[in-house]
Amino acid sequence: MALILEGTLPLIEPVPIDDELCSGLALIEDVSGIAARFVFYHTQTLYEAGATAFVVKKKVVLPYEAIPFGAKMTAEFMARRTGGRLMRIVAP
Repeated sequence: MALILEGTLPLIEPVPIDDELCSGLALIEDVSGIAARFVFYHTQTLYEAGATAFVVKKKVVLPYEAIPFGAKMTAEFMARRTGGRLMRIVAP
């Protein structure tokens, strides 16, 4: 797998891919020591039961070598959204 570090990938989408609204990232799992599985969830209210459910919405697997570039891309995106301030990670 080759990573393109400058510019954007010339992506094609021959079949429309639906967006999936997620509330957050639930966990990250190791996949055979070569990749990570990111499990995303959505919070749903069960009105009949008066409870909240955390429903798995997507599982995305990335090879480990793709993760640092993805983290860098995310930090740059968040910095643009916050007027140039760097994103801070804080404990919940």
